[in-house]
Amino acid sequence: MVKKLANIYDHMEEILLVVCLLIMVVVIFLQVVMRYGFNNSLSWSEELARILFIWASWIGISFGQKKGEHIKITLVIDNLKGKARMAVLLLADVFTLAILAVLILKGFEITQKIFNMASTTPALYIPRWILYAAVPISCTLMSVRVLKSIWDKLRISRTGEVI
Repeated sequence: MVKKLANIYDHMEEILLVVCLLIMVVVIFLQVVMRYGFNNSLSWSEELARILFIWASWIGISFGQKKGEHIKITLVIDNLKGKARMAVLLLADVFTLAILAVLILKGFEITQKIFNMASTTPALYIPRWILYAAVPISCTLMSVRVLKSIWDKLRISRTGEVI
C-alpha cells in the first residue's frame, strides 16, 4: 500500500511539473505570435506564465530531492567512508528538514495573511494566496522526500550496506 501511494506521489509530481511547463511554453508562444503576428497582445498571458513558473519552480525542489540533484558541496563527503559519511549525510538531511520546517511555517503564515486580504491577481482574478501557497505545499512535499531519505539512510546503516 505504501509503495503504491509513493508511486502515485512520484507520478503526480512529474505530471504536474510537465503540465505546468507545457502550458507555460504554449502561453508564451501564443503571446509572441499575437504580439508580433497580429500586433495585439494578450492581457493575461504573462500573469499565467508567471504563476505557472512559480509553481513549477517550487514543486521542482521536491522533484530535485527525489532525483538527488540539489547542489551539494561534496568535498567533505567524498573523503569520508562508512559511519562518518553516513553521519554527515544524516546531519545534512536533518538541517534540510529544519530549514523546510521554517519555510513551511512562515509560508503558511504569509499565505494565511494573503488569504485574509482576499486580493486577486489583476488579469486573471486568481486569488493571490494560491501563488503564495506554493511555498508551504512544495516544502511539505520535499519534507516527505527528506524524511524518506533519512529513513533509508538509517535502514542502510543498520544493515551495513555501503552508500
